[in-house]
Formats: sequence, structure tokens, C-alpha cells
Amino acid sequence: MVDQCVIASTLEERQAEFRRWVESVRDPAATNTEGLREISVLNCAAVANYEIAQLSDHRWAITVHCSYHCGNHHGVGIPWSDFSTRDDCLEFFLGTARHHFRPQQLSDFSERQQQAQREMKRLLNSGLFGFIEPRPIVNRD
Repeated sequence: MVDQCVIASTLEERQAEFRRWVESVRDPAATNTEGLREISVLNCAAVANYEIAQLSDHRWAITVHCSYHCGNHHGVGIPWSDFSTRDDCLEFFLGTARHHFRPQQLSDFSERQQQAQREMKRLLNSGLFGFIEPRPIVNRD
């Protein structure tokens, strides 16, 4: 017998939850962001960036993007997500980026992508003084 998938909430409940997220996390975070911080390897073959913002209720939020700009161009993006502390946000970024750029033996990874992967791993590893955050990028316009 095949288990039937049960929807846990109604459409109206999901829409209300989305509106709560927009009002309590996404919009306040976008307004209060510290700025985009970016890590990239030579020739921007791989890029990881994030923004962190403090919310009015003393929580913190982060949005993360990681991608290859070569090979299979694989990427991941995570919308504003809230955490208790700024350190929790930073750990979330590092965990996400380290997972995305982890060594893989996949046939669709070009040599340049594998090289970018190794370079990004080095940049994301904790060194003698731990991970050092890049400065926020000034508006590119």
C-alpha cells in the first residue's frame, strides 16, 4: 500500500505564514542589512556571498548565495532566514558555503570548477584566527 501525502496546512495558512515572514523577517532585514559581503576565487569562478541584518526584536537574519561561474554553474540561494544571534547567522553561511563547495567526484565538474572548489575551500576554512569576514561591498551602482 502506498502512503498518501497529507497537506499539513491550507493555502490560506501558508499565505498567512508567508505574509508574517515578509513583515517580520524579509522586509526588515532588507532595510537594515549591513551590506553584501562576498568571497570569490580568481576570475570569479566561484562566489559565495551573504547579507546579515539585525531585526527589531533582537533576532538576526541572513541571506546566502553560493555559485560556480564556470563548469556546470551550480548554485544555491537561501532567502532571508532568522536566527537568535549574529554568530548563528555567520555559522549558517559558513556551513552552507562549505557544503556547496565541498570536494565532489562528479563527472560534470570541469577542471576549472574543481580548481575553484579547492580555492574556495581554502578561503572558507578556519585559519589561525578563524574565519575573517570580508568588508561589505559598497553600492555597485
